[in-house]
Amino acid sequence: GFGEAYSVGPEEAVVATVRYFESWLVGKDPRNIEGIWRELYASSRFPGGIVLMSAISGIDMALWDLAGKIHGVPVWALLGGKCRERVRAYGHVSGATPSDIEQSAHDKVARYGFTALKCFPLVPPGDIAPSWRQTARQVPARMEAAIRGAGADVDLAVDAHAVLTNPAEAIELCDMLEPYHPLFLEEPLRPENLDSLA
Repeated sequence: GFGEAYSVGPEEAVVATVRYFESWLVGKDPRNIEGIWRELYASSRFPGGIVLMSAISGIDMALWDLAGKIHGVPVWALLGGKCRERVRAYGHVSGATPSDIEQSAHDKVARYGFTALKCFPLVPPGDIAPSWRQTARQVPARMEAAIRGAGADVDLAVDAHAVLTNPAEAIELCDMLEPYHPLFLEEPLRPENLDSLA
């Protein structure tokens, strides 16, 4: 079966956790998905953090995929059937510069026909901006580049990738994004900051 163990930063830690669970899984009936999930979670000694849960989720998806293959049906049939005939998808726009973003947006719409795109209008991941001010100044140019590349009829969503450190920055980002009417804003702050997210 195939599953995706989400990249949570320390990728090798997630890979090592999946490999660690291998000895627990070999020889088990893969159709016992719930029992396997509970064993992986409960036998991990301490409550699972993001690395552990990413590994378990990837394994869980792979087991559901395998169950579908065993029974010769798509996974949705095992999970209670369809809720709709179509699901709208969006493409992800990437690029270090506004011109890169514009080209990426254009390519995603032209090649795949997306009617929605998601972009990251802040400093590219892996780069460290000297200040929030410098980062904030780049937002309009990066958003406008994505819109130029995608066209005015394509909905644009924003992913802040949880890089902002406090609610003041997140609120300021929301204010900067308001004129662009984003479809949604994902991860304006890190997920453990529940009070700040509220």
